[in-house]
Amino acid sequence: MERGRTVNPLNHQVGSNPTTLTMNPLLHKVKHLRLTMLDYSQRKNNYKLTMLPESDRLKYREDFDFIDKLEKRLIETLEDGYGYDLNKDEMSKCNYLYKRYKAAPYRSAA
Repeated sequence: MERGRTVNPLNHQVGSNPTTLTMNPLLHKVKHLRLTMLDYSQRKNNYKLTMLPESDRLKYREDFDFIDKLEKRLIETLEDGYGYDLNKDEMSKCNYLYKRYKAAPYRSAA
């Protein structure tokens, strides 16, 4: 191992050269979706999220659990050395969830 370079346990190499990153692009997208959902809950200040109807809170929890399971499955297969692809239904659900929970684009006041 080169001096000054560290490797994290998810097979994601961190170093001075950005071309050394080896994270699976699919895993990267699922992690981004997970962070987007967490950001959504923070934007709702968690207090407002608890003020939503119970059905909406349960739906958010189910969506988050779905993404969490996908992420764990991708990490496990990455560590085993076997590739894993999402099926078409899982991909379309991820796209739907991203559109639902992403932040509204920034608009200038002008």
